[in-house]
Amino acid sequence: MSEKKRIMIVDDDPKNVKILKMLFQNTADLAVANNGEEALEKIPQFKPNLVLLDLMMPGIEGYEVCQWIKSDERFCNTKVVIVSSRAMNHEFKRGFEVGANEYFSKPFDHDALVARVQELLDESTPEGAACNVATGDHEPTAAGHRDGVKDQGQEPARILIVDDDSRNLKIVKLILMEHNYDLATAGTGSETLEKVAEFNPDLILLDVMMPDISGCEVAKRIKDNPATRQIPIIMLTARSDMETLEESFHAGAMDYIRKPFNDRELILRVQNALTLKFSIDKNRRWQEQMLRDLDLAGSLQKSILAPQPSYTRHFDAYLALQSSIAVGGDVFDVLDLPDGRSCVYVGDVAGHGVGPAMASCLVKAMLSELLRTSSLVTPLSICRELENRFRHFIPDPSMYMTLFLMILDEANQCWNGLSCGHPLPLVYQNGELILEEQFKSTGGLPIGFNTQVGLTYNAEDECQIPCVPGMQIVMFTDGLLEAAHRDTGEMCERGGVDRVFRKLHQAGDTRDMARRLIRAIDAEGYRTEADDCSAITLDFVPINGYACYSISPNTDAVRSYAHRISEGLLEVNWPEETAHAIELLIVEYINNVIDHSHLATDESIDLVVRQYGDELGLIFSDYGPAWDLETYRTESQQTGSLAMRGRGLAIIEEIASALHFFRIDSQNYCMLNVKRDWQTVNETEAVPAGAD
Repeated sequence: MSEKKRIMIVDDDPKNVKILKMLFQNTADLAVANNGEEALEKIPQFKPNLVLLDLMMPGIEGYEVCQWIKSDERFCNTKVVIVSSRAMNHEFKRGFEVGANEYFSKPFDHDALVARVQELLDESTPEGAACNVATGDHEPTAAGHRDGVKDQGQEPARILIVDDDSRNLKIVKLILMEHNYDLATAGTGSETLEKVAEFNPDLILLDVMMPDISGCEVAKRIKDNPATRQIPIIMLTARSDMETLEESFHAGAMDYIRKPFNDRELILRVQNALTLKFSIDKNRRWQEQMLRDLDLAGSLQKSILAPQPSYTRHFDAYLALQSSIAVGGDVFDVLDLPDGRSCVYVGDVAGHGVGPAMASCLVKAMLSELLRTSSLVTPLSICRELENRFRHFIPDPSMYMTLFLMILDEANQCWNGLSCGHPLPLVYQNGELILEEQFKSTGGLPIGFNTQVGLTYNAEDECQIPCVPGMQIVMFTDGLLEAAHRDTGEMCERGGVDRVFRKLHQAGDTRDMARRLIRAIDAEGYRTEADDCSAITLDFVPINGYACYSISPNTDAVRSYAHRISEGLLEVNWPEETAHAIELLIVEYINNVIDHSHLATDESIDLVVRQYGDELGLIFSDYGPAWDLETYRTESQQTGSLAMRGRGLAIIEEIASALHFFRIDSQNYCMLNVKRDWQTVNETEAVPAGAD
C-alpha cells in the first residue's frame, strides 16, 4: 500500500486554513504554518509533497518561501500551489518566476483546486529523491542519466566560465566537461559581455577580481539588460569578507563559491542553479502562453460584450469595461426587446480570471434568450428564471453574481428595475441627484444565493425610475465603489462616483461618458485597476422622430438613402433648403468615409437619424481604420491639395451646427447636428459687424 502524501498549508488567515483543511483532510496528511518563517522551520521536518501557499503574510512573504523551496536541492521537487487574493498579471508572472507549479486567485473554485492538487500529488516524487539538474524531477538511474541536458531531445546546458587566471579556467572546464555541458570561456569583463551576447549562456560562473571591469560591475550590466537579466550568475571569489559578498548579491548574483573550491560543491551549486533556471524558464513559457490565451479570451469577451454606444429613440447609452486582468466577470448590455421596449443591465460575477469570465458570457447568453423569448418579460420574472438557470449550469456554491436590470415602460414613462445584490444606479435630474431615499428599501440577494436559502425575488424588491427629458442614469459595478485611493487607502464609494460624475457633467460634454467616468475616477487617485470596473451612462433626450439605416459603401446607395431622408424631412414640413443641405451633408460625409476608411464592399456605414425639436441629429458609425475629419482637413491645408472630395469637408463644417468625432474600440463615430433654420442662422452670422 502506497504511503499517504503530505500537504503543508501556509496561510496567516485562520478562515482560509479551515477551508483548505476541510478540502484536503481526506486526501493527504496535513500540516499548517501560519507564516513564512514557521513554514521554513517545518518543511525540513514534515517533508511535504505539496505546499498550499498564501502570498500576503507578515514577515517572510510567500514568494520568498517558494523561492527557498525551489532552490534547496532537498525540496526542489516539492510542488507549490499559490492560493492568493492577488490577481494581477505581474503577480501571476512573479509567482511562476520563483517556481510555483500553479496559481489560484481567491475566491477560488473548490473543485478545480482539489483536482489540480491531486494531479500534482500524483506527479510528486518519492521522499528523498534528488533533483535532476535539467528538469527538477527525481534523479534517474545511472543508465538513464542525462546530466547537463536541458530537457529530453534538447541541446546541453550552456555555461560561460569567466576568470582572468587561465589555470582556474582550465580546472573549472575540466570538472564541468565530465557532465556534458556546452562550455565557453572568457578572460576579461569586456570579453564576457561580448560572449554573453554571442553564446547566450544558461549560467555564468563569474570571477570577482578581473583587470578591466570587475565581476560585480559585469554582473550589474548583465542584470540591467532586459535581454540577459534572466541568466543566473554564480560568483567565484577568493575573498571571504562580507562586503564582497554583499556587493555580489546586490549586483545580481544568485550564489557564490569560494576559491579554492571542492569539485563536488561546484557541481552541486551548478546543478542547483540550472535546475532553478530551467524550472523558471518552463514556467515563464507556460505563463507567456497563458497570458496569450488570456489576451485572446479577453478580446473575445470584449467582442461579446461590445461596449459600443447605443443611440435609441429614447436615450443615448455609453458603455465601458476595464478588466483587472485580460478577462473579467463583469457583464452588461443594452437590448431592444421584440415588443419595442428597451432593457439595460449590468452585472458582476464574483472573482477574477477565466472562470468568472466564462460565467459572465454564459449569463449574457441566458439573459439574451430570456429577454427575447419569454412570454412575460419583467425584471421580476427575468431575475427569477435567471436564478434557476444560473444555479443549474453553475452548481458551485462559491460562484454567484450581482445584477441590476431595468426595462423601459414606455406607456408609463418610467423604468422598472430590480437589484439582485448589485449597487443601485445614480439618477440625476438636471444635474441633481434624486431617488436616493426611495432606493434604500428595494433590492434582493445576489443571483445564486436564493436557491441556497430557499428565497425568491418579490415585487417589493423592484424600483421605479421616471423617464423624462434631461434625466441621466449612471450604472456601475462595485469595482468603482471599492477602488482604494493610492495615498489614503479610502474607498471611492458611492459619494466618490457621484462627485466625479458631477464634475464631468459640469464640463458639458456627455460623449463617451462611461469610459471617461472610469478614467476620471482613476485620475482622482483611485486604483481602478485592482478590480473589474464597468459603467453605463444613459442620457434621455426629447426625440420627435427616429430612424436607423445601414448603407452600403457605394455612391448609388449613398445618394438613394440621402434623398430618402431629405424627402422625409419635406413631408414633416422642414424647409426645402435645409432638407437639401442635409441630403448634401450625408452624401459628402459618407463619401469621405468611403475614400478614407477603405471599407470592403460587404461592409456598411450605419446612420441613426433623430429629430430633437428644431434640430436634426445624424450619428454615423463604421468599422473602418481610424481616421477623422479634422486631421484630414489639416493635412489637406498643409499639402495645399483637397484631393477627391476634400471640398466636402468645408461643406460639412458649413452646414453642421455641431460636429463631434470619436473612436471606441474598432469603431468610428461621427455626430452631426443641423438646425432647422440653418440657412437663416448662417446668413445672420455672415452680416459684417456694424452693418444695419
